[in-house]
Amino acid sequence: MALTLCHLAKLTNYNDMKLNESAIENLYLALSSPYNSMEFIKKDKAYNYDNVIEETIATFVANPSLIPSEKAKMNVAELMKIQIEENLD
Repeated sequence: MALTLCHLAKLTNYNDMKLNESAIENLYLALSSPYNSMEFIKKDKAYNYDNVIEETIATFVANPSLIPSEKAKMNVAELMKIQIEENLD
């Protein structure tokens, strides 16, 4: 679900605030699960086409006005931490 929402958000050029928020919320839930990892996502080119997950995170880090709620902004910060931690391991 998270991946689909990230692709949809990208296809709409991140103009749909509700979709952006939903993409981030679902992505955070997926990546904070012990059953998923950024490493898996990086290697899975079939699903993570054009590296949409990292692009989505980077887009919202660079432009937080695209996500209106504070909860979504906190989720973006947490996703960034997950990315950094995965890159340090």
